[in-house]
Amino acid sequence: MSGFDWPAMMRIGLHHLHLKPDEFWGLTPLEFLVISGLEGRKSAVMTRADLAGLSAQFPDGKTE
Repeated sequence: MSGFDWPAMMRIGLHHLHLKPDEFWGLTPLEFLVISGLEGRKSAVMTRADLAGLSAQFPDGKTE
């Protein structure tokens, strides 16, 4: 996710989910995505392929 569309998130949280402002602002982004049904696989689960990609991108240093 490159960024949040705050107006859309507030509309969903405050209007559609009927959250109070303090409830909305108290949520983490992941909690909001889950309760609104907007979470995707990548936001919640790391697969072996994801780990392999990160390992290739950020290899451990060699120790002797």
